Amino acid sequence: AASYPGYNEPSKCGRHEPDVISVDTTGLQHIAEVKTGEDLNTEHTREQFADFANRVMKSDSRPVPFIVLVPAAYQQKLREVLNELGLLAKENVGVWTA
Repeated sequence: AASYPGYNEPSKCGRHEPDVISVDTTGLQHIAEVKTGEDLNTEHTREQFADFANRVMKSDSRPVPFIVLVPAAYQQKLREVLNELGLLAKENVGVWTA
């Protein structure tokens, strides 16, 4: 599911809908959120990060992988925000750049 024409809208995960939800061959859900960089300091974004980074599978309590994609120029800022939220060191949280 993706917030993109031609795809089903993702369902809410906590208080927010992520940009992308996928499921791998083991049934593990993966969540991805795309940010422009300028929106990293908003309360909405911080709530999303907390909701998505702390998800676990109901079936077996596996942590749900959460990836945040930002322009390369905002990678350090994203890392700072994730660190402030106590999420940067979580093994299921990843940072990708474009």
